[in-house]
Amino acid sequence: MALPITITDAGRAEIINAQNTGTGPVTITEIGFGTGQYTPTKTRTALQAQVKRVSSIAGQAVAADTIHVMALDESSAAYNVGEFGLFSDKGTLIAVYSQPAASGWIIQKAGASTLLLATDIILESLNATSITFGDISFINPPATTTVQGVVELATPEETQAGTDATRAVTPAGLKSLTGNTSRAGLVRLNDSLTSTSTSQALTAAQGKKLQDEKLEKTRVQTSKTDTTEDALLVVGGFGIGAQGAAAPSDDLDLIAASGIYNINTGTLNKPGVSSGSTCLHMRYGEGYAEQLVLSRTSDKMFFRRCNAGAWSSWQELWHSANLQKQADVADATSGALLTVGAFGLGGAAVIGTSADLNTYTTGGKFITPNSGLTNIPAGWSASVRYHLEVIGGPSNRSQILMTTGAALGSTLQIAVRWHNGTGWSTWSELFHSGNVTAFAKGLLDDASASEAQATLDLIKQATWGDATAGRLMTVGAFGLGSGQTSAETDLNNLTTPGFYGTLASGVSNLPSGFSGGRTVVQFMGTTTYGVQLAWEVASGTMAQSLSSWRRIRSGTWGPWVAILNSSNVQTGPMDTTAKALMTVGAFGLGGQGVEVPGDDCNQITVNGTYRMSSATANAWPSKLSGDVLIHAAYASTFALQIGGHRAGKAFIRYNYSGTWTSWVELLNETHRQTNDKDVTSGALLTVGAFGLGPSGAALPNNDCNLAPASGVYGLNSGALNSPLSGSGHSLIHAAYNTDNASQLMFERGRSTIYWRAKSAGTWSEWTSLYHGGNLSPVETSRQVIAGGGLTGGGTLAADRTLSLGTPGTLSGATTNSVNSTSHTHAIAAATDALRGVIELATATEVAAGDATRAVTGATLIAGLLGLGNMGGSGYVTLPFRDSTGARREFIFQWTTTGTVSSTITPVDVTWPTAYPTACLGAACMDFGTSLTTIKSWKVISDGVDKVGAKVMFANDAGSGDGYGRVFSWGY
Repeated sequence: MALPITITDAGRAEIINAQNTGTGPVTITEIGFGTGQYTPTKTRTALQAQVKRVSSIAGQAVAADTIHVMALDESSAAYNVGEFGLFSDKGTLIAVYSQPAASGWIIQKAGASTLLLATDIILESLNATSITFGDISFINPPATTTVQGVVELATPEETQAGTDATRAVTPAGLKSLTGNTSRAGLVRLNDSLTSTSTSQALTAAQGKKLQDEKLEKTRVQTSKTDTTEDALLVVGGFGIGAQGAAAPSDDLDLIAASGIYNINTGTLNKPGVSSGSTCLHMRYGEGYAEQLVLSRTSDKMFFRRCNAGAWSSWQELWHSANLQKQADVADATSGALLTVGAFGLGGAAVIGTSADLNTYTTGGKFITPNSGLTNIPAGWSASVRYHLEVIGGPSNRSQILMTTGAALGSTLQIAVRWHNGTGWSTWSELFHSGNVTAFAKGLLDDASASEAQATLDLIKQATWGDATAGRLMTVGAFGLGSGQTSAETDLNNLTTPGFYGTLASGVSNLPSGFSGGRTVVQFMGTTTYGVQLAWEVASGTMAQSLSSWRRIRSGTWGPWVAILNSSNVQTGPMDTTAKALMTVGAFGLGGQGVEVPGDDCNQITVNGTYRMSSATANAWPSKLSGDVLIHAAYASTFALQIGGHRAGKAFIRYNYSGTWTSWVELLNETHRQTNDKDVTSGALLTVGAFGLGPSGAALPNNDCNLAPASGVYGLNSGALNSPLSGSGHSLIHAAYNTDNASQLMFERGRSTIYWRAKSAGTWSEWTSLYHGGNLSPVETSRQVIAGGGLTGGGTLAADRTLSLGTPGTLSGATTNSVNSTSHTHAIAAATDALRGVIELATATEVAAGDATRAVTGATLIAGLLGLGNMGGSGYVTLPFRDSTGARREFIFQWTTTGTVSSTITPVDVTWPTAYPTACLGAACMDFGTSLTTIKSWKVISDGVDKVGAKVMFANDAGSGDGYGRVFSWGY
């Protein structure tokens, strides 16, 4: 690398002087080395910190402005070189080079080493031949086109690049310089026209052959859409190399040849693109092709295909310009493309930021925060991280939660829950080989059903009616899978759930109407609460079969209730059988109206819808065939009939005490006024009629004398025959007939009133009326008397003051009342639709569900939260409301058996609190025992009641004591 050495002013002067005096070039005889590190200037005359000067220096011009210099120091001196200078035989510093400390040392010399500095120096604006060196022959200058010297060999890559002017080419590098389409180089000749090589050149002989055999111009396309076979394409042919071709008849469906086609504003069968867009048509064969359209004004692309001559619809193609990727792995933007790791898919699970598990609604895999977690399974820590997987969407989804590491101990725990669109279910923990009991594992490991039965101590029923608790039911058990006939003669005693056939005779407590035998009975429930269904199968047909049901409640049977079937349906639209089920069209409901009995409206006695014939008697005036009548009767002599006329009219009449009134037409839209001054006799007034309503009616020709009928009129500016000018005044016109009437005129914004009358067609003059607003005399004898709750008053001879008495204190019990000095108001009680006063509820009233009092925080907690005792024996209550709205409490209890000797004798346990209604079930588990092997704990099913239960355990060891914990639930 050539160094840009600085020629000093003194050195330049010496060189120029030698040239001018003809004394020859300046001779460099020494090179000085120093430790200075700086940017040299031309004014320098010595090195900054010289440490060594060496005379072993040689140099040679290798270019017009470049000298190759070599310096040698074989001494034992050690030093760092940060600067060096070239000194002439006269001792002048001719040139100097240095570099800043940040660039490091130029060269470093150790004591046992030889310093050899070889570099090219560029002379600024000086000819290299103006400087010579002493007679030192060890120089090895770089080779140039004019100087022999050292040269580096070029690599094949540098040879192929062809830009390096300083390295020599080897035969191997020259061989690698083969020509191709992107560079010049050596190429092999090929003397044939059959080769497919892309690296060989055609010989001149083969070039002549091509010239001799070139195609005539007649085999070139005659137009851009010419499809002549073997014709050469012209520039722009089928839209290639120039503007796209025009589609036949400007219809993309009619393109037959592959190519590129223009789309215009009116092009048919194009997708949603503008004029100037392009269509690429690719044809496979007749009736089979594909088209790709590129929009000119947007980044949209569309595709369709033709199969057996039928084009598919256009489909938009997605690409990087119109696809939206996720901004991050938790981005839930609708329509965004998922990336690797999205929601924990294909990468690490997403670290969640929300501590509320209810907020995780997007499908994916997450790691929860490690503190403050909410809505987690009961008993799980809220201060550790969990794996959370969400499956589904915002409305219907599931969550799977599992521990990480030893979050809840050494055992893996997994819980699931789901959301049905309205709320979350409770968490359910999943069981697996790591958290099930040894007994459960043993059961799962059983290789056959017989082994599992032995493990579970399962015993088959002795008979089809064997109700021993825990027995396995067989086909026919309680009538399931095979019919069974019960020997029981009293249905009140059939209280074991099942299906039973009764004896042929002698059976009591059958439903009313049953023949006494061959009845199928189904029972569901317990001995004190249940339902019986009964079907008589002795009848000849299904229509004759009877079916009933009843229920037992607190051990008492209710009455049998019949179940209806198809035999209870109407036989026809006018069937009036009591309790018969109506069908579509019954009495004209849901179908066509029924015919009028005797074709006489007076003979109709059944409520319903009827259709008229042209001859129906006692119908409304102008009745037409096809008119409809509705008959509604309270009794045979009290009824109402409404008739609908096809012409849009409706009529009504009544039957009172057996006598029908005449038909009366019901008024409708056609009977109202056509405008606000319509004086048609009998027409219904509308809002605004004759000025009644929002504003006064307009006077004909704005003339008070032309008021057409009694009413209120508004005057516009310039009204004729008015006592007032201007507009906005009101006129009341009261007419006895067209020739006799009265008018009152009220001035706008003032209390002035005018009156006049018309008699025999002639109007009188307007007269101003006097009233309290324009009369000054005051009758002082009159008094102002204070009413209830007021004080003061007196005659009008002086100003009087009425004072309001102090009102009484209001409460929910006060009424609207007044006395001589005070008054009170009634305050409405608050409801769910009305603001008002309300009493605060006690805890007892909250628990009872009082709907008229308000709840405080204290009474809400005391009245609604369940009671409980959390000791070794205890219970928890959960309030709820049953289907009738009554408040009940679900109770969960637990207690222990105490120490029980190894025996199968039942032991009594007592619940911490008695169940108010019923104990629904109980279970027992081992809590601590001295036995090495426990066979089973059992709860005696018929020993469970509201105050306690009987439990027992058996063992295989034959000795030792047991200690059990018993759980129960009920309400």
